[in-house]
Amino acid sequence: FSGKNFSEFKHQLSETLINKILPISKEIKKLLHDQKYLDSVLLDGVEKADKIASKKIKNIKEIVGF
Repeated sequence: FSGKNFSEFKHQLSETLINKILPISKEIKKLLHDQKYLDSVLLDGVEKADKIASKKIKNIKEIVGF
């Protein structure tokens, strides 16, 4: 863009950003409408968090003397 108007750069930049962001936006909208998938992701996260938290709680209880 050397020697060109700033408006040409802005136009090309906005087109490039739209082309990069549009697929991401479409995927987000698709995922938000797939409640079953979202529920499975959340359930998986709960199970992983519970596993980690249970180990930590067990260690804390051993340290405290429960």
